[in-house]
Order: sequence, then C-alpha cells, then structure tokens
Amino acid sequence: MVFGVGQERLALPTALFGEITEYRRAHPIPHRRGGMLLGLVSVRGTLLLCIDLAKLLGAAPRPDAGRHGHRRLAVIRHDGMRIAVPVDEVYGVLKCRPGDLRAPPETVVRNDASHTKMVLRSPDGSIGLLDVESLFDAIRTGVA
Repeated sequence: MVFGVGQERLALPTALFGEITEYRRAHPIPHRRGGMLLGLVSVRGTLLLCIDLAKLLGAAPRPDAGRHGHRRLAVIRHDGMRIAVPVDEVYGVLKCRPGDLRAPPETVVRNDASHTKMVLRSPDGSIGLLDVESLFDAIRTGVA
C-alpha cells in the first residue's frame, strides 16, 4: 500500500492495513505533547493511539498541508499493536516484484529515523518501503 506522509511517498505491506477512513483530529493526552504521539482517536468506537509518522520519520511537511481534502486516517496493525496514522495521500496498492526493489541510498541508510528497508523506483519518483519491525519498535519506544 503506497501512501504519502509529508513530502515522502512510502509503502507498507497491504496486510498491515485494517482500514483507511476519513481524517479526524486526535484528542491529546495530558503531559504527552511534542512527540510522535498525537493522542487518542476513536475509530468505530475503539480508541487507538494516533502516531505522527511525519515526525517519527523526519519527513518534510507538504507545502500545501492543510489545504487539500485528501488527508486520511490509516489504521495499521502489527504484532498485537493497532494504531492510527494520519496520511496526506493514499495512492493505493502497487504490485511489485522483488527485482523491482533496490537498496536505499547510503544517506537514507545512515539516517536512523528513515526506517526505509528498500526503495521502489516508479515513473512518479521513488517510494520508500518501510521496515515494519524497525518502525513498530520505534513506535513502541516512543509511546512508552
């Protein structure tokens, strides 16, 4: 599943996505401001932690942030953890073969915040395939 966060086009395995729904603001948790945890958001009556992937990944904000109607809330799950993530754009499912994937550039690998495992070149630019284990380890650490 390919999605946009800030100026980055990213991907995670489709199986991680529970649903993509309309964007809603998270309710802040007292004394937990400024980090990647935006707060709690209700999705179908269940409260989920809402994580700011842009902050976690160090993604530059989109120049038109807040002026477009494409923002969504993606519910992703892995290893017993279910979270909500605001995404600026949802591009959809993209099938690729293992041969289509390339190692990320050294500058990306050296950036601890990137969590990029592989890069897929597309006609519209590069798509960073996120390392699921690394990403969720960082989320667990950041909300603990």
